[in-house]
Amino acid sequence: MSETKEIATIDNEELQKEIEFQKTLSPEENAKRVIELKTKIGFDTLTGLKNKDRITDQMETIEILFKRNGEKYCVLFVDVDNLKRINDTEGHDRGNEVISSVALALKEGTKRGSDLVGRWTRGDEFVVVLLEAGDDGAYTYYKRLNDIFKSKKELNNISLSIGASTCDFKEQRGNKKFLDVVGEADQAMYKAKERKEERSGNVGLIFYNEINKNEQK
Repeated sequence: MSETKEIATIDNEELQKEIEFQKTLSPEENAKRVIELKTKIGFDTLTGLKNKDRITDQMETIEILFKRNGEKYCVLFVDVDNLKRINDTEGHDRGNEVISSVALALKEGTKRGSDLVGRWTRGDEFVVVLLEAGDDGAYTYYKRLNDIFKSKKELNNISLSIGASTCDFKEQRGNKKFLDVVGEADQAMYKAKERKEERSGNVGLIFYNEINKNEQK
């Protein structure tokens, strides 16, 4: 589970400091501290978004329900195109500001509390899961995100490449697992990055079924 994975990443020095600190607390303060730490597990410290482990764990449960009810969901794999250049020329502090601004924009674009937004790696990759939505929902989200980028000054010089893939449990592809769908969206994202010069706005979107059809021709 995600909590075990998260705890395993804490180094021994940090763990020892936490143990010594908790020794100084009263039983009530200690209980509050444990609850506070548990709420932080599974979240990215920079953006406050869910991390890869937490989203994957949630989707294990969601997939069971969606498969039973014949529902669908769409995964968008998001990459910040020019983060390396920003880190190299403006410094990592500026890069972190960009990551935080992108995270806020991705969250703002969902509009629904049921959708999942997470930082997939500690770099520039994010995942958005639109529940009970397919390619149409992904396209609506993409248009909304482009509008958000146009309206925010801090994002004017930032661009995103997004790949999208839908899992529909009424179809054959519904037998795929969540990480398989993420992998498809990741492949589509690279195609969107290759076509970066062709886009008119800050955000580029390619659907996996589009590149899959082209490869089968």
